[in-house]
Amino acid sequence: MLVREGYIDAYQLFGPVNTRFASLRRHLDPLPSPLRGLVQLFLLAEAVAPDVLAPALTPGDLAALVRLRLLVEEAAGLRSNGLRLLPIAGRLVFVPAVTPAGWVGGDQLALLLRAMPARSGLSIDLCASTGALAIHLASRGAHVIAVESNAELARAAALNIAMAQLDRRVEVRDGDLWLAAPGQRFNRVTAIPPTLPGPPHLMAARHGGGDGFLVVRRILGALPRILSHDGIASLAGVCLGNRSGPFGAPELGRLARDHDLSVVWTVPSRQSIQPGEKGFERLVLLCAAATGVDAEVMRDQLAEHLRQQHSDQLYYYFITASRGGEGLRHTSHYREPGGFWFR
Repeated sequence: MLVREGYIDAYQLFGPVNTRFASLRRHLDPLPSPLRGLVQLFLLAEAVAPDVLAPALTPGDLAALVRLRLLVEEAAGLRSNGLRLLPIAGRLVFVPAVTPAGWVGGDQLALLLRAMPARSGLSIDLCASTGALAIHLASRGAHVIAVESNAELARAAALNIAMAQLDRRVEVRDGDLWLAAPGQRFNRVTAIPPTLPGPPHLMAARHGGGDGFLVVRRILGALPRILSHDGIASLAGVCLGNRSGPFGAPELGRLARDHDLSVVWTVPSRQSIQPGEKGFERLVLLCAAATGVDAEVMRDQLAEHLRQQHSDQLYYYFITASRGGEGLRHTSHYREPGGFWFR
């Protein structure tokens, strides 16, 4: 029904990676009814009167969605129950409407489009968020364990897996990364771990620590124990650096040697994060949202942290790792102007 009404096409007008919700809200008028109401209800998470949604959704349809707790009734009309509905790589996926960690943005979509599902066997998706990667892995027939410790995200993941009719192939577990599946080896390991870098005394418990590699170190160190002999791990993240390049290459090289891994570190682009620039302000807001620290306090602390690290760039990367001991190889596409996750 949503495809027929043009919901997917309307969403694509406003960016398939990072939807500009404020811009979309300002440009609702050109949308025909009831498409306008559907966008308000499922994409903008706003209250909509039931008659605005007719004939796309009948009273029976709406009553069923309320029974399923996907919609809630309030004085202003019907509202989605804390979720947005996004078309991601050929599937409709629910994501939390207000939780920053639940946003399916450039990193998730970029890794989803690159991850190669195994035809069979067992896969694990660490930090599974809303389950989009786990669904992709299961689409080829493999059984997938999706590990997500955030209850709100796990709820969305379970819903998305059921909508994709893959609940017999994907199991959502709460736990600490691979420790949620003790003693098992996997054909595929995927992860978009917390890599947001910032002042370590504020970020360590929630994200990537001072340099962004806090959780990545743990995952790479565990790969010899959790990857099958021909298994492949795929990760995406960000890290600090300066104009000379991203920090972390020496450490990633040591991790590869110490754990007998072959690691390809693909670094497509970078963004300047010097205080006063847009990139810095965006990083301030992300760090503040992740930690609950006031943005003004975070701005001062982040500026001091970057000064101490001699860092003025944020680098975006993919990691592909396997067992084999060839060490670290890495690219330097970031030296060319432009580009982002999709270069």
